[in-house]
Amino acid sequence: FENDSVLELINILLTTGEIVGLHQKDDLELLYDDLTPLVKKENPTHADLHACYRQRVRENIHIVLHCSSGFGSLVRNQKIKFPALLRRCVVNIFPAWPTEALIATAREQFKNLCPNVSAVVKQSGKAQKTGHADAQSILANHASHMHAFVEKLAAQYHKESGRQVLIPPGDFFQYLSIYRARYSEKAKSISDRQDSIHNGINVLEQARLDVVEMKRSLGDKQVVLDRAAQELEVLLSGIKVQADVAAEQTTKVEETRNDLAYQATKVQREKDEAQIQLAAAEPSLKAAEEALHTIRPEDIATLKRLPNPPPLIRRIMDGVLLLRSFPVDFPAGWETDTSGNRVLKPSWAQGKAMVTDFRFLQHLQEFPKDTINDEHCELLAPYLLMEDFTVERASSACGSLAGLCTWIRMITVYHTFAKAIAPKRQRLAIAESQLYKAKILLRKSEEELASKQTVLDEMRSKFQQALDDKTVLQNDAETTRRRLSTAQSLISGLNGERGRWLSQTTVNIELQKRLMGDTARLAAFLCYCPAFNQRYRQRILEEVESDFDNLALPYTSSSSDEALIPQELKRTWVLEGLPTDDQSMQNASIVTQAVRKVLLIDPQGQGVRWLNNNLSKRGPVYKTSITKVNWLKTVTQAAREGKPVIITDVRNDVP
Repeated sequence: FENDSVLELINILLTTGEIVGLHQKDDLELLYDDLTPLVKKENPTHADLHACYRQRVRENIHIVLHCSSGFGSLVRNQKIKFPALLRRCVVNIFPAWPTEALIATAREQFKNLCPNVSAVVKQSGKAQKTGHADAQSILANHASHMHAFVEKLAAQYHKESGRQVLIPPGDFFQYLSIYRARYSEKAKSISDRQDSIHNGINVLEQARLDVVEMKRSLGDKQVVLDRAAQELEVLLSGIKVQADVAAEQTTKVEETRNDLAYQATKVQREKDEAQIQLAAAEPSLKAAEEALHTIRPEDIATLKRLPNPPPLIRRIMDGVLLLRSFPVDFPAGWETDTSGNRVLKPSWAQGKAMVTDFRFLQHLQEFPKDTINDEHCELLAPYLLMEDFTVERASSACGSLAGLCTWIRMITVYHTFAKAIAPKRQRLAIAESQLYKAKILLRKSEEELASKQTVLDEMRSKFQQALDDKTVLQNDAETTRRRLSTAQSLISGLNGERGRWLSQTTVNIELQKRLMGDTARLAAFLCYCPAFNQRYRQRILEEVESDFDNLALPYTSSSSDEALIPQELKRTWVLEGLPTDDQSMQNASIVTQAVRKVLLIDPQGQGVRWLNNNLSKRGPVYKTSITKVNWLKTVTQAAREGKPVIITDVRNDVP
């Protein structure tokens, strides 16, 4: 601890069992409530409860202090200042892991990771002589060897430069984790490239087979096209014959339709004339119907009760009997009414029997007006010529029953109009009969035409279907020709590409063989090299290759950093402002690939500028300085949003 205030608080806690002012009053009250059952005393005071609290703290608190650099003068001075720190403590010293433990751990981590290296191992007689007959053993021995080598190298580095680099077992686990992740990633990348090449070769071979199949299919389709052309010629000849027959029948139907249209026009004209004359009779017919509506059932009932109605009422009832063709007791002669006018003697026996029918008014409302003739009108003429046979006189004599007088007069008026248009009705009936026969003839002709047209349509449909089928065959054949031409062009253009693919397959196989060694070197570089300078980094990489040679493990030559940093990535970094020297390139690789957070010792600011340009391509970058008051808020905001943050001006004593 560089700050003694923390050690002082720990020393007080171990000595007294509490830190003064740590708990608020409300918190203490809650603690006292929980401790009351534990105090073996009735009605304990706050002092008793607080003493119990301190005792339980001293009995149960455990503090573990980790010292990574061993005991020295600093620890001895702190023991003098804070004696409670080491009172009754247990000191555990954990030495470096033995080789067997490192190997066993590595074998467990590498289990089922590199089965594809077994073939390379079997081909290596030197590896079998050293006793490492499987990939896991080779990797485990190499990992343990490199960890032990870096531990020794760190001690030498400390002697030369005065800078201490700790190589704890956690670095070994980090090495194994980096190896597993990078090996799986690169193995998948190589496998995907191999699959793409194999798929391309398979597609090319399938294209060759498809060309042969398309040539055969194109020949078959041409035969079908020739047969379809012959069938179309036969169908076209039949369509021409049937079209002539249908045209002749169409002409015949058109003539019949024109004649029918003329007759229909003539009939309609006569019907219109008759309708005009009938319209003149409509007022009288409507007046007759309205007159009937004025008669009430009570009036009929009153009439029934009269033993001898007035003469005018009896004459009106005689007129109704005559119109309905009922028998009438004709009068024996004439008589003189109260006004001195000569009138026919009325009857009543038949009229009384007629009004006793409860459907009397309904019969009059449903009276078939077209059934009356001249005889009815001749019999009614004497009644109609009487001076008292009027609506006014009837109203004064019989009230609402006067509507029967109006009904009789209007029915006779309607007959006069109907009689005038009777000849026209007869001619109209004859014309309609002729029109009906003409329609029947037209329907038969149209049915015959429809039958012939159906045959023609079927033939045209067959022709069109055959034509469509031929078009489909032609399009299919044309498509096959285009596909054949495209496939031949593709095969011709990819013949050279096939050779490149096969050579790339060989390259991928070699990369797969060297993948285990290249990944181990990359893991050693990312895990062990960051803390060392350029010279010691080179010694670590050389030791990796030396151990590879001893284990007969294939790897890519390190004449350049290509195995660690691809050339494309180097060019990108240079464009982003990174210096071109090897150490800068290695530092950039560590910054972008290492799992730990990075501290750049960058007096000239080149690394910060490059890092800012590199991270800005992926999105917003938070930047702050350790000298700013709110730098921690910026870091918190960046962490919350998942954005990168660059902290500058970091001193030796990081807060």
